[in-house]
Amino acid sequence: MLVEKDGKIMYVGPSITSHLGYGIDEAYGLLIFDLIHSGDRYKAVRLFREMLEKPGELFPFLYRIVHKDGSWSWMEGVAVNLINNLNLKAIVLNLRDVTDRIRYEDVLNQSKQEIEDLYNHAPCGYYSLNKDFVFTRINDTMINWLGYSRNEIINKMKITDIIVPEQRDAIDMQKQIFVDIGYINNLELNIERKDKTRMSVLLNSIIVKDENGNFIMTRSTMIDNTNRKVNT
Repeated sequence: MLVEKDGKIMYVGPSITSHLGYGIDEAYGLLIFDLIHSGDRYKAVRLFREMLEKPGELFPFLYRIVHKDGSWSWMEGVAVNLINNLNLKAIVLNLRDVTDRIRYEDVLNQSKQEIEDLYNHAPCGYYSLNKDFVFTRINDTMINWLGYSRNEIINKMKITDIIVPEQRDAIDMQKQIFVDIGYINNLELNIERKDKTRMSVLLNSIIVKDENGNFIMTRSTMIDNTNRKVNT
């Protein structure tokens, strides 16, 4: 696409019809800004002004462009000011339709958010430890149980820091066994909150290793065991 310095389209390639539905004659004379979604127009105008001041420099962009049928297509491309070029005397835009990619990314982001929500608001505590048994990740459920902030825990506290003092030595002794066999099933523990109150939990954990058998992290859960303890 070739565009004049006021934004008026002076030439488009024939692929505009397959991408945006306009015929070549229909596109001629349209203002490029009128085709850009109102939510992107301010950025486009600002980029256009900067481009006029920097001839020859490449400017990447990603905008929603209106199709002839009224729908919107995401168009990605590069623009360059070649007004001083005697052969072109125009701003040159190379565009490609990336609508499918953007939609796919939106679906992935939505799925990621749903997974994060499930992780953080699960009815049990989820966390991960590194090879030194320091917390590297923890969900909101467990944060709420413990009363610490995430910043107080991640990369600072060890699993033994939240175990009641009288059980810490026993847990330290079990670490090597855990590393050797790679899992823990339904280990009954008492954890200590920041306010020093206690909570009974069942711990389940597995070790994730790389292809060479090196310890990467744990994937661990704690289940609230309070009601079971009271009932028994």
